[in-house]
Formats: sequence, C-alpha cells, structure tokens
Amino acid sequence: MLYSTSQVNQIPKSKHAQQAHCALVRSGTGVADGVRGRAKWAHSHQETDASTNTGSNTPGEMGRTALQNSQQDSNLLPPPSPPPAHWNLSTTHVTIDIDALKRLAINPKQTDAIKFIDLLTEALLDDPVAKLDDAALYRLCNPPRTRLTIDNDAICFGIETYFALEHSTISVYESIRRSAAQCFDGTATDIPSHHTVKKLIAGYMGVDSIEHDMCPDTCMAFTGPYSALDMCPICGGDHYDHIRLRTSGGRSRVAHQKFVTIPLSPQLQALWHDPQHAKDIGYLQEETRRIREQMQASSGSIELFDNFCKGSDYLEAVQWGDIKSDNIVLMILLDGTQLYESEESDCWIYIWIVMNHALDKRYKKRYVLLGSFIPGPNKPKNIDSFRFPGIHHLAALQNECLRIWDASRDITFLSDLYLLFAMADGPGLVYFNGMVGHSGHNGCRLYCGLRGHRKGNHYYPALLLPNNYNLEGSDHPDCSPYNIQQPAMSKYFKNLCDLVATCNPTQYKKLCMETGITKPSILLGLNPSHTLGIPDCLTPDIMHLAGLLSDLHRSLWCGTIDCTPPDHVSQWLWAILKTSEAWETHGALVSSATQHLPRSFDQKPHNPAEKISSRYKTWEFQLYMFCFAPALLYGVLGELYWHNYCKLVHRFQLICQNNITQSELCNSHLLLMEWPLDFEELYCQHSPSRLHFVRPCIHQVAHLTQQMVKKGPPSCYVQWAMERMIGNLGQEIRQPSNPYTNLSREGVQHCQVNALKAMVPSLCPDKPSFPSTAVELDDGYVLLRKHDPRPISPKGLAARAISHYLGRTSDIKIHRWQIHLAHFVKFLLEGSTYVAKVQYFTRLGVQNEDPGCTSRWFWKNVAIVRMFLPPDPNLFSLSYQTVFTCHPLDEDVRIIDVKSITGVVRMVPHNFRGLGCCFFMVERPGLDIATYGVPYKGEGVQEDMADDNDDNETDSIN
Repeated sequence: MLYSTSQVNQIPKSKHAQQAHCALVRSGTGVADGVRGRAKWAHSHQETDASTNTGSNTPGEMGRTALQNSQQDSNLLPPPSPPPAHWNLSTTHVTIDIDALKRLAINPKQTDAIKFIDLLTEALLDDPVAKLDDAALYRLCNPPRTRLTIDNDAICFGIETYFALEHSTISVYESIRRSAAQCFDGTATDIPSHHTVKKLIAGYMGVDSIEHDMCPDTCMAFTGPYSALDMCPICGGDHYDHIRLRTSGGRSRVAHQKFVTIPLSPQLQALWHDPQHAKDIGYLQEETRRIREQMQASSGSIELFDNFCKGSDYLEAVQWGDIKSDNIVLMILLDGTQLYESEESDCWIYIWIVMNHALDKRYKKRYVLLGSFIPGPNKPKNIDSFRFPGIHHLAALQNECLRIWDASRDITFLSDLYLLFAMADGPGLVYFNGMVGHSGHNGCRLYCGLRGHRKGNHYYPALLLPNNYNLEGSDHPDCSPYNIQQPAMSKYFKNLCDLVATCNPTQYKKLCMETGITKPSILLGLNPSHTLGIPDCLTPDIMHLAGLLSDLHRSLWCGTIDCTPPDHVSQWLWAILKTSEAWETHGALVSSATQHLPRSFDQKPHNPAEKISSRYKTWEFQLYMFCFAPALLYGVLGELYWHNYCKLVHRFQLICQNNITQSELCNSHLLLMEWPLDFEELYCQHSPSRLHFVRPCIHQVAHLTQQMVKKGPPSCYVQWAMERMIGNLGQEIRQPSNPYTNLSREGVQHCQVNALKAMVPSLCPDKPSFPSTAVELDDGYVLLRKHDPRPISPKGLAARAISHYLGRTSDIKIHRWQIHLAHFVKFLLEGSTYVAKVQYFTRLGVQNEDPGCTSRWFWKNVAIVRMFLPPDPNLFSLSYQTVFTCHPLDEDVRIIDVKSITGVVRMVPHNFRGLGCCFFMVERPGLDIATYGVPYKGEGVQEDMADDNDDNETDSIN
C-alpha cells in the first residue's frame, strides 16, 4: 500500500494549525473576513523540530533559531469559526451610481473617463461609433431563420480544403486546386480560388471588422469624446495625413493609422445556427438548474467545486434575476504580446470566452471569440479609447438585447449579455480596474484594501512591520492574514467618489495612494444588472502567479534578487544556488529529470542554467518549480525554507485542479493563509532592506481559496486560452514589414472561419477522438489498438498473476494492447492508493456466474503491473505530500482493473540523501491529484489537443 487516507492526513502541523479549524464564512455580499485562530500567527514551526537534525550550524538550525527569536512579539488572534453548514447567498444588490460620479467629477482626467462611461450607459447599435451599415444592422436585428446550406460541390470542396490548409500558404491551396481540376472531370474546374473562398466565407457570415482611427504613436484612439479631434491631445500628432489633407483642400481625411475591432454579435448569433451546437450551448442552463436543485436538497451546501457556476458570484446573480436562462455569460481577457523576439513588435489583444459552453469546448480555439487588436510597438497611454468600440458594442447589446435564432427549437429569442469576469496579468489589469497597479500603496489586484510598506518608489504588501521602520504613511502595525478584507463594491464606490471630487493635484495624488484608484473603470458604463462590476469581476490569475512565484523563489535561491545594504548575500542561508557550479549542477539535474516526462506534459522544461534568462515559458516554470524542485532541492535547501516551499507547492497544486471538494478547500485555506506569513518570517525577518522580497504574488496566494468560493476553480478563469490564441495567430503572420495589419486581417478571417464551422459543422467534421481500432470502455477509459496480431501465452510472473486472477492455470491466451502514455499509473484498491508500472493491458475472458445472464463469458479489461513500495513516510510527511519517493518491487506483479486507474504519473529516478537511488512521482499540473488521468494525444486525436504544443506562450514573467 502506498498511502491511505489516515496517512495522508498525518502531515506536519504547526501550533497554529493544531489549534485552528479552517472556515470560509459567507456573510452579506461575499466571503467574510475568513478564518480566525487563537494562536501565534507568526508560528513556531514546532513540527520541524522532529525532522532530520542537520546540526547546530546548518542553515536549517540557524534559520529555526532566527525564526523563533522573531516570534516573541507576535500578536494573538481570536479563535476560529467552525466550518459553515451551508452557503448563504446574499439578498443585497449593490450598484454604483454613475450620475453621482458625473456630478462629483472635477478633475479633467476623471471627467474624460466619465465621458466614456456616460456614452456606454446610453449606447445603441446605430450609434456612429458602432459603424454598422444598414445591411449589418438589419441582419443583426433580423437573423436568418433557416440553416445555411451550401449545395455547390465545388464550393464545398474549396472551403473544406481551405479549412484543412489552415497553416499553409496560398500556393499550396492553388496547387491542390489545379491538380483537382486536371484529374477530375465535371465541377472540379469550378473550384474557387483562394481569394474567392475567403470572400465567400466572409459573405456567408456577415462577420466583418470595424476600423477606427488612432494616433500613429499609439497614444490613444480617436473614439468616443476624442472622435472629433484633429490632433492627439497627448503627443500632438496629427489625426489625418496632413499632405493629403492639404493637397485635397481639406476634403481627403485619411487617418495615419487605424486599429480593428471585431463585433461580438454576429459571432454569437452563429453559435445557435446549428441544432446540435445550439443544444450544446445550453449546457450552462442545464447545469445551473441541476446545481440549484442539489443546493435545495442539501440546505445550500456545495460539496464539489468543479465549475465557475458553483461560485457564489454566479449563483447570486442567478438569484437576483440578473442572469436568466437565455442569457449569454461572457469573460473578457486582455494581454500584450511581442510578435517578433528580435525586434520591438508589441501589440495588445482582447478576446471573449463564452461561458455557456461545457468545459470540454469552452476554451478551444474554435469557440473563442476575438475582440480587438491594438497595434504597437508603443504602449497605449489611453487604452480606454481603444477598447471603447468593443465595449460600446457590448453595452448596446445589453441595452437592446441580442436577437438569436435557435435552430434546435426553431424560435427567435432575445438574450441579455452578462459580463462575469475581466482578466489580465498584473500590468494589464490596471486597464480594466482603473487602479494604481501592483506597486501601489493599496495595490491588491482584487482591491482587498491591504496597505503596503514603502521601499524606494514601490510599496510591498508585507504583513509584518519591519524593525526600526518609521516612514510616514507606511508605518502601520502588523496585519493578520486572517484580517484581510474581501473586496467590497460599496467601499470601492465611496473611495471612487472621494477621488473624482478632488481638483487639487496634491490631494488627488494623496487620494490615489490611499484609495488605490486612479480613475473610474470603463466597465462601470455597462448595465449594472448585466455585470458583476468592479471589483467583483476581477479574478486571480494562477497562470502568471505560478510564473511569478517561481521567478521569486529562483532569484532568492540563486542570490540574484536585489540586495540592499547593510544586507549582504553572504547572510542569506537560502541562497544555495548562488555559485555558478551549484546552479549548473542543479540545471543538469532538471535536464536529466525532464527526459522521463511523457509528451502529455507538453513543453518540457529546458535546463534552467542555460535557458532561464532567454524567455523561459510559464508552463516550463510551472513544471520545473512545482513538479521537480521539491524533490531536487531536498537536502540542498535549508530545512525550514524547503518545508515552507513544499507547503506552497502542495496547496497550489490542489488549487490548480479542476475538481476540489469542500474539505480540500478548507484545508487549503488554512495552509495558504499561513504561508505568506511564514515566508516573511523566514526570508525577510523584519528587515527593512528585505521588504522587496514580499512581491505582490506573495499576497495573491492568501486570496486563492476565498476567491474559489466566490468564482469557482481558478482553472475556469485562467489566461491559457489567451496565450493559445496568440500562438495560433502568430503562426499566420508572414509579412514582417506590416505585422499589425496582417495580424488583424488573420484575426478577422479566424472569426469568419469559426462562425462558418459553427453554422455548417459538416464542412469541418470533428475528428475521431481515438483510433478506429480502439475499444471504448465507458467512463472515460479506452483501450488502444492491439499490440499483438495473434494471441500469445503470458510467461513468468505475469502468467502466475493471470492464473491466480482467473483461478486456472491452463490454456491462457491473451492479446497485449498498446500502452501509449500509461507506463506509470496510480490506482485505487480497497480504498488505498498504489503506484505501479504497467507492463501491458489486456482483456481476459471470464466465465459469467450469473445464472440470469444469457452470455456465458464476458471480458475483464485489466492491466498487468509491477508494484512500487509505499513512499518513504518521513519524507512524504515533511514535504506536505509533495515528494513521493519509493522503490520498485520487481517481483510483485499484479492484475488490476483498468477502471481502478485514477491517473497517469511519471516516476523519475533521483539519488536522495539518506534514501539512496529511488524514484519520485511527477504529476501533470492541473490534473486532479486523486482522480484525473491524461487525455489521449495520438492518432485521430481531437484537433485542439495538438494546439497546446503550438502555443506561442513565451511571456515568461509579466
């Protein structure tokens, strides 16, 4: 046996954890202040005293002594609340009074922002900014009530070929077209050209781009209140080409540069134009009904968080009546990207995610909707003016409703569009929320109100007041992690009113610092009953958070983070990789370990000693730091620092899962709320010179569990979909002389193609999920093709195991089936979890003992496996279950049912101190720790599975 439930719970617990129970308390409109515990919140780590003694002069012992000395003045907290029996959804609906803001606004910066908001509150589809002609408006208000059919075989062939050659050049298409015309008689000569096919697709869909003028230096766009300006108010650049303007006598007004917005409405209407797609998009409606029935039956309890619709934010919007059965629920994502690594080519893109789709479709590229492309390479100085056309279109649809024909019911209905979440990385989020950003005094991305301590020009969200620190405005006392407030719209509105009402520049700067707000968010212009609003629509971002946490720890261990005198790197007991020899040795270990990963892990981490500074991908960081580092740094990193890191890894891996139970969430809440405080005590040690160690990502960790209660698992609102879209579009850029125009053109074509695929799915039928020779076993299990053409006789230990399993020894013939990825698996047997190496899969004929069954025999689908010993209990416990080390049992061969397999893992050999050479287990991040397997990636795989390997996700740290 590897580990039982009781063993899992035997993890080291601090004095704080032993006295406290986790509670996520629902109160009013959101999660209450959280867990409160009667214990020293700068706790003593007494559990480490029982671990391996490294000697009185070792880093672990010295760190422990320093930590215990620093805790003597720690404050006490009140006792914890018990876990709630059920979730109480709020009956209070808080909104923001835009008219009050308009009356209060005095500062010019605020009045400009409010002008955009005011235009959004009155948005209509026929407003000039919408730039929709009469034909587009008519189609939008009167969607076709019949299915699109293409009867011409030549046109069908051309479109299908165009789809199949998505990443190929025009010449490839034309070559196939000429060959078909030469080889086949009849309509083959009528196959349209590449240019004609693109025009046909655009004509079928009615999806076209809308262009608006912009400053050539990307300062702002001439939209909204700026549309009538002849010069950029920021840089003074001309709106129009002054040469053409002068030579034409002022008649030819040609803008220097334009940007593209893709309207949302035709993309959404296309999703209901096929009966099956229309039924599929009804997933959210059915899931919501099922959840509400379960909550009524269980007194409001949510036992499993596996989707955003389990979060209280969504359920409260349904309870208020803001989200109705026919509503479309949206998420908007914004990100910047560099098109070419060797030159300045930054641009910004935002996309829409339709949350009505089921999880297996929601984030695939054919269901992701594009919003707009903002050219670079300069950074936009007023990004509201660029986003205004797209947000205006959404606001107009909210004000007038979107008319949709549902092919599955043959009815036309009106749908309200509800904006649920707004996502971006740390720097990009300020464009959504209008706040100061992560380096501000009140810089939490979720607007919890935690004040930072200043060092230089930046504020850092440290919980503990440094020693001998008396900077005015930053010398507030220690803050308990359990006293961190949850975001509140009422507090945000009060602070925003104070800010917009001030006209004194000095007072304005002071209020920006105190409130954390710089201007009203453009999202305030949306219908308040059709959006969560600021700050509730803001979410954590675990993709970038994983990269930021990885970069912070790596820079600490390598000693490359800034060192401020009188501090010195020689005093850093954790800097175990600061020498080039130690760093290169560690990099070689990582490189060696990655060779054992299967391709289901996607991008394997490169050697960090060679590639860490040259665009190390976020996914590589996540594999390296959260899968390999805990094992590879055991015995290298000081005991306390290693223990602290394992605590983070263990619960962060759980938070990244798709399915999380309420009990797991409560346990994670306690550990993740403790962890930032532990980090400060260990690394900062109340030193003002180390304040910059407490980066904003440290504070984000404390919000993860409470935000999960509000918004569901973080995997439902993560930036991977944006990175995949950037990668797919980046593959299409073939004109480096004009990349921004080319990118916009490819984006428009992408939307047109996706809309046509949704309306006529027969043009691009789904590829089979598995090879034709595979045998589907239900419940998500599949046997791949047979490995042996004829039955064989098993030999050795496998033969004995099969004989014992069947209860007979003679005439046993079997087929071995392809192993593919499942060389190492986890499986359940009698309530306990085991790990084994699969020798092969097979099907055994077993006699049916049920007299009522007509068939005498039936198949048992089994795997022949070699077992591993249980993990080392001490290391498994000390590492918070992150380092799973064990030895193989070559003589222990068993037969297991394939449906007892709960996950595909990888066993990596490594030489551990005190254990010798053994194996440690690696699981793919994002898979459920106990229940999920790995999706098949092979012959006949679904189209989007392979796209993951093509991601151009090179934003290592944003």
